[in-house]
Amino acid sequence: MLTITLNGVGLVNNAHAQSSVTLYGVVDLGFAYQRNKAGTSPDVFTHPNTIYSQFGLVSGQKAASRWGLKGVEDLGRGLKAVFVLESGIDATNGSSGGFTRQSTLGLVQNGVGPMDLGRRLSPGSIAFVGIDPFNTNFRQASLDSSMGATNIRYSNMLALATKDFNGFQFMAGYSFETGLKAVDSPAQAGAFGTSNKFRVVSIAVRYSSGPVLLSVMFDTYLSPSSKNSSSVKQWCVGGVYDFKVVKLHAAFGQNIDGRVSGSNSGWWA
Repeated sequence: MLTITLNGVGLVNNAHAQSSVTLYGVVDLGFAYQRNKAGTSPDVFTHPNTIYSQFGLVSGQKAASRWGLKGVEDLGRGLKAVFVLESGIDATNGSSGGFTRQSTLGLVQNGVGPMDLGRRLSPGSIAFVGIDPFNTNFRQASLDSSMGATNIRYSNMLALATKDFNGFQFMAGYSFETGLKAVDSPAQAGAFGTSNKFRVVSIAVRYSSGPVLLSVMFDTYLSPSSKNSSSVKQWCVGGVYDFKVVKLHAAFGQNIDGRVSGSNSGWWA
């Protein structure tokens, strides 16, 4: 596996000393061997009990390959406008998913937490940074393979966060239309009307002080109104204790009335 990281290549706007645009990225490319065995049922599998294998290049084994632009514009009096445009790439063929990893415009005020608008990781995902010993990498080894809402992105989201208060940070977000595939498939997404959108309310709390890291998150998914509509929920708690020579990681969570899939379902994650 070969990983190349590009970070901090700045393109500075001379009009304001505190304004800049930064190009950054990661290219992660390696070899993978996969082996699968078909089930025994002839009603399900074309060739029951057959073993298949393949060997080849894979993009994003340790970390998802990506490139992006992030910028800041000093508006004066401690207020800054910020933006991030980040695209996932498949390094094996150069294809891109567009700026679907992140596309946000926000404001940051000194002494006050940031406000973001657009597509980005959920507040719960941010709160859980560091809880997963694999740091949401290595595909199925990642925490989000079983706790999907700990690493998931929402479109059309208003996200708010406080500054750090003695180790505590509070985060919340509301997506007017998540951009996710059907949570419970009750109706076609994208129809006109707020109640016909797939929406989500996301809240999280993070505490970090010394060797202790604790996180709590809760997401409620509001599906379009119909006779089959429901509110899928996921909550998770996690913690880390650093003994200096070893770290102890633990997490526990629950899906209610449905299942939430995380962002490691494709190379663009």
